[in-house]
Amino acid sequence: MMQRRGVTALILMMGLLMQADALPRVSEPRLRRTRYIHQGHDVILMCLAKGIQIFRFTWMKYGQRMHVSTGHFGRLTIENFTLRDQGHYTCRVDDDEGYDVSPAVSLVLAQIDDQWNVAVRIKMTHDMSPMSLTCDHPPFCVPTGKYDWYRIEGETPSQVKTSNNIMIDNNGTLHFAFAEKKDSGIYRCGIHNTVLGVTKLGSEVNVTVQAKPNVRRFINLNGGLRPRLMSYSAETSVVLGKRSQVGMHFQRDARPYSYLDTYWSKHQSGS
Repeated sequence: MMQRRGVTALILMMGLLMQADALPRVSEPRLRRTRYIHQGHDVILMCLAKGIQIFRFTWMKYGQRMHVSTGHFGRLTIENFTLRDQGHYTCRVDDDEGYDVSPAVSLVLAQIDDQWNVAVRIKMTHDMSPMSLTCDHPPFCVPTGKYDWYRIEGETPSQVKTSNNIMIDNNGTLHFAFAEKKDSGIYRCGIHNTVLGVTKLGSEVNVTVQAKPNVRRFINLNGGLRPRLMSYSAETSVVLGKRSQVGMHFQRDARPYSYLDTYWSKHQSGS
C-alpha cells in the first residue's frame, strides 16, 4: 500500500511539472525599464514567449487592451509618439494552459522647456575667497538634465572645466574653493538633455573678483590656508541597523588644491 501511494504521488508530481512546463512564459520584455522617446518618433514594442502551444499576445496600457495578435511574437507599433502615448505598457501571453504578464515598459516623452527667464545676478567677492554660483530655476527636463557651467567670452560660451579647485554639485551649484581675479566674468548655468542632445543656458551671473583679499578670512594661525567646505550631501532616509553617512567635501592646503572627504555615521566618524 505504501509503495502504491509513493508511485501515485510521483505521478502526480510529474503531472504538475509537465503542466508547469506547458504554461507560457514571457521571455521579452524580461525586466521593467524606462524608454525616453523623441516627440513624433515611431515606437515598436516586441513581446516574445516560451511554451509549447500557439500564443495570443495582448499589449496593454495601464491594464487596458490596445492590440491583440497570435503567432510567435506580439508587436505593438505606436506612430508619431506624443505626450498622450506616455505610460506603462505590459504584454500578456495566453494559451490553453494559462497566461503570463510581462514587466512594465514605461514610455516617457523626452523634453526640455524652451523658456528660462531668470534675472541677471551680480556676484562680488575677494581674491582667494570661496565662491558659489547657484543654478536658479532650471527648466523642466526629462530625463533629469546634466548640469554644466559656461563662461561667456564674446559670443562663444566656453564650458567651465572642473578641477581640484572647481566643482559642480548635484544641485547644479558651481563651487570655487578659492576664487581668483582671473575668474571674473559672465557665467551661465547649462542643462543638458542627454536623450535630445540639447543644452539650454540660463541663470546668468556677472562675477567680479576683487584683487585685495581679506587675509584673516583664509589664513589660519599656523600661516597655512584654512580648509574650505565646497559642498555636502546627506541621506534623507535611513534603514535601522545600517550605516548612514553624511559626506562633506573640503579643500585644504595639506597638498595644493587637494580634497578632504569627511563622513559621519551614528556610531562612527572619520576623515
